[in-house]
Amino acid sequence: MSDFCKITPQLKINSMFSYFIRECGRDFVFLGETHNFYEVVCVLNGSVSITAGTEVYTLSAGSAIVHTPMEFHSVRAAEGTTPTIMVFSFLADAFPKLDRKIFAFTSAEETLLMDAWRMAEKAFYRVNYRLKLNEGRELEAQRCFDTLSLFLLRLFTNSTDVQTHRTSATAQTYSSIAAYINENLAAIQCVAQIADAFGISPVGLQKLFHTYTGSGVMHYVNHLKIARATEMLKSGSTSKATALALGFTDQNYFSTVFKRITGMSPTHYFKRSTQA
Repeated sequence: MSDFCKITPQLKINSMFSYFIRECGRDFVFLGETHNFYEVVCVLNGSVSITAGTEVYTLSAGSAIVHTPMEFHSVRAAEGTTPTIMVFSFLADAFPKLDRKIFAFTSAEETLLMDAWRMAEKAFYRVNYRLKLNEGRELEAQRCFDTLSLFLLRLFTNSTDVQTHRTSATAQTYSSIAAYINENLAAIQCVAQIADAFGISPVGLQKLFHTYTGSGVMHYVNHLKIARATEMLKSGSTSKATALALGFTDQNYFSTVFKRITGMSPTHYFKRSTQA
C-alpha cells in the first residue's frame, strides 16, 4: 500500500456574511467598524485610503487588504479618484497567520475574484441585508467559497511585495494617537483626556478621527474596548470583571455597547465561548 502525504487545510471558508462591489465617489468615507469575521477588500480601480487598527495605508488598483476578526477598519476614496472596490466578508474554520496585510493581485487573480462574485450572485439572495442560500444552489455556493479560497491562497503565496505606507503627517499623527489609545485603553473615558495628552483641541482630534475612521473618537475607543472584551470573555472572564477591567463603571452601559457592536449580550457571548 502506498503512503499518502496528508496536510491540514490552512484556509477553509465555511460561510459568507456579505459580498458587494461599490463604486465610490470622491468624497466616499465608510464608517469604521469591527466584526467577528474576516474581510478582504480588493481595489479594482482608483485609490483608497484604508485604516486598519493603528495604521493607515493607501491602496491602488490591483491591491487587496485582509482584515482579521475584531480589527477596527475604515475606508475612504483617495488621491481625487472615484474608486471601485469589491468586498467579501466570511467565516473560516481555518485561516493562515499572515505576516502582512497588503497584497497585489494579477489580472488572472482578478478573474478568479469575478468568478467568485458570479457564483455568489447565483448561490445567495438577501433578506434584510442577510444572505440566504438559494434552494438547490449548494454547488454554486461551494464553487464561490473554493474560488475565493484559491484567490486568497494565490495572494498569500505570491512573493510580490506591495509598497504601502502612511502618506502624510496627519496620518502619522493619527497612528500615534491610535497607538496611545490601544496602550491606555482601559483608562480612557473621554475625548478631552486624549486631546490633552497630545496638546491638541478636542475639536481637532474629532476632525482627525473623522478623516481616518469616518467616526468620532469614542466610537473608535468603544470598538477597541469591545474587541478586547471578546478576547477576555473567551478566556473565561465574567461580564462584570471584563467591564470593570476596561473602564466601564456602568455594567448596563457596557452591555448596551457590547450588544450594539457584536449583536449579542456579554453573557450570551461568554456562554457561547465557554461551550465552544
